[in-house]
Amino acid sequence: MTKITGKLKKCRKIAKDKHLKASKIMFFNREIQDKLNEHLEEKKVQAEKTISEKSAELESITSEMERIKKVLYSKFGDQINLDAEE
Repeated sequence: MTKITGKLKKCRKIAKDKHLKASKIMFFNREIQDKLNEHLEEKKVQAEKTISEKSAELESITSEMERIKKVLYSKFGDQINLDAEE
């Protein structure tokens, strides 16, 4: 009976150790996942800011191009073609 009790205690200790290791791994994985999510969110915010800046820049350039086209068409009329060909 003592052998069985000893083996049972040993098995319980092994199970407890494995449970603790699994808990640590799960905690570690959760921590990594949280850090990754935070990093991805920061990158998303940066990307959205860049897109917004570039969109504003594009709008400004497009507006300036249209203004210049009007000036050139007023000077040269239909002797020039400034429209993009498709």
